[in-house]
Amino acid sequence: MGVVKLFSRLLTTWVAFLYPAFASYKALSHRPVSEPELERWVKYWTVVGVFVGAEYLLEWLVSWFVLLSLREGVYFAIYFDVDRFPLYWEVKTAAVLYLALPQTQGSTYIYNTYLGPYFQRNEVNFDRNIETAQTSIVLFAKERAQALIQFAWNAVTQAQAQVRSQQEANANPATAPPAGSPAAVVSSLWKTYGSSIITGISRAANTAQGEELNVAARAQTPQPGLQPRNSYTAEE
Repeated sequence: MGVVKLFSRLLTTWVAFLYPAFASYKALSHRPVSEPELERWVKYWTVVGVFVGAEYLLEWLVSWFVLLSLREGVYFAIYFDVDRFPLYWEVKTAAVLYLALPQTQGSTYIYNTYLGPYFQRNEVNFDRNIETAQTSIVLFAKERAQALIQFAWNAVTQAQAQVRSQQEANANPATAPPAGSPAAVVSSLWKTYGSSIITGISRAANTAQGEELNVAARAQTPQPGLQPRNSYTAEE
């Protein structure tokens, strides 16, 4: 399988691209220009362009199968390598040979029979759709670029504001809290009643300490008419 794929790739590259490119050069460079030869290769490149575009699209569609689970209603995407399909490279090589070889001139037949008349019937629609697509792409790219620039500008502005705030905080570590905030209310109440609260607490502490000292002094002073328990009289 690998040898067939390698041989098909080499043959396709030579027959489909290298040889037609050199033949197109000869048709354009020789004077006088051979109109039939030039027309033939223009038709060939037109057919090959459509063939390559269709090949890319079909390979993607064939490579990804969407399966529906009837029980759960869930979609699954399963990838299949198109190289594993039987005779894929053989059929592709045969199609390229049919289009490119001067003995068959398949590209001329396909262009004159199918592709040319189709383009002629839909030329106006193709021109309009191409112009609309180009305009949409330009507008989309412009909008995305503007959004990206605006995002970058906002990010830079925000970073600068954070740096300035950090610098101000470092310069003034004791900044006042904003008005109306809980911290501001607590600070205002403390400024108004803090000294009174501290004075009252200090007086209460001093009073309690004085009472404790008085009680201790009264406990140590003997009362009149009472003798200590362990004292002995002279009669004993």
